[in-house]
Amino acid sequence: MLRQRDNPDSLLFQTGFEPATRGLPADAHEIFTGVDHSLAPPNDWNAFRGHLPPLHPWADPAGPLAKDAPGAPGQPRLGYFDIQYLGGTVAERFARIIEDPTHPGNHVLHFSITRANEKFPGGAKARVQASLYKNRGLTQMSSRLKMYLHPDLEVLRGWEVGFDWLTLQELWFGPSWEGGQHPFRISLGLCRAPGAGQELHFNIHGQPTWEEGMPVFPKYPDWGWPTWELVQQDFAVPTGVWLECQTCYRMGNGITGRFCYRVRVNGGTWVSIFDVTNWTYNPRSPVPIPLTDWNPMKLYTSSALVDYVRNRGGIAQIYWDDFAVSSDWPSEQRTPE
Repeated sequence: MLRQRDNPDSLLFQTGFEPATRGLPADAHEIFTGVDHSLAPPNDWNAFRGHLPPLHPWADPAGPLAKDAPGAPGQPRLGYFDIQYLGGTVAERFARIIEDPTHPGNHVLHFSITRANEKFPGGAKARVQASLYKNRGLTQMSSRLKMYLHPDLEVLRGWEVGFDWLTLQELWFGPSWEGGQHPFRISLGLCRAPGAGQELHFNIHGQPTWEEGMPVFPKYPDWGWPTWELVQQDFAVPTGVWLECQTCYRMGNGITGRFCYRVRVNGGTWVSIFDVTNWTYNPRSPVPIPLTDWNPMKLYTSSALVDYVRNRGGIAQIYWDDFAVSSDWPSEQRTPE
């Protein structure tokens, strides 16, 4: 669990999804309630419930954040938290808190997709995502999260055509659904090169939406060409083991912006996956844009990938645990002055 030793006040939220945390509805969670007593504050899920626009049926209109919380102008604060599906049925996709199949007595958040659940022109795609939207003043952020790629995903190593789209996390900076004029995203996920014997690797890109005067990005016409993109070829991403993942972000331009991602397997040595110094908001924006919206846990991919796993007897599924987020850059991740 992330403990900010340098500045404990920077810790914004932490949870281990333990029993006092309750997901509603039970069959496919959309919101969480309760207090995770396995950890020290801030550990209260109810703090997020009043910000849901519009209020969920289970939201408490008199809850602690039903109205904008007091505080100094610009004080960093998380917005609202919920689970989004954008299509499909419980039989096709869900998020649920379950007992950890790898460590009895522990609890985890389980994302599962058996069929593509979101229709779009020309096909369907598959999505389950946790969303922290309408954040305030997050010009800098660090988080810790444990991730377990289910062994069913091991079959992807045999998919000879390869793939470049299985999103695990996405950061948004002034998105269009909130009226942003110059949206930008940082998308982190998994990929596999075509051919036999290829491993799974992490990939990432920082990308603006398409605007008048920009060259068309043939693959996704609504998006501009990535400002930057990388594939980490040195680390083969394992399935069937717990990865502790750390994300660090700082708002900035091509010189001052920074994004770092590192992992360690089963508590071993940290491995730096990405350490990017580049734009972390849209270069066309006349003013810097902070991290307004964030999907810290995401299972978002093509129908082809979901079908490939299912047709070989598996399910596209991921477990998540021990999530914590802070407004500080951690001391062990040194940053240029």
